[in-house]
Amino acid sequence: MSILFHFCFTFRRPRKRSAYWLGRPNPLADVNVRKALAMAADWDAIRAALYQYNDAVPGYLPIPFGSWAYDASLESLAPTYDLEQAMQLMSDAGYASGSDIS
Repeated sequence: MSILFHFCFTFRRPRKRSAYWLGRPNPLADVNVRKALAMAADWDAIRAALYQYNDAVPGYLPIPFGSWAYDASLESLAPTYDLEQAMQLMSDAGYASGSDIS
């Protein structure tokens, strides 16, 4: 009975946000790492490879075009593809080229 009781109450407890990931510091807790990952992806090349007839409209925000909350003026705030800048941000965060963040 105590195991079931413990399971039910630990399952329903809100999760705590942590800077640790699998017992190690979470690299995604650093805003520069998140920005570098966004800058390292060439979304236009990915879109061109997946949709050969150029029939996909790129979305730069987490909110879809059809939503009432979509604001096109925020697209300028989205990071653009810049691999050199992404590598510099990763280096500043303490992850040199070839580092493992898994």
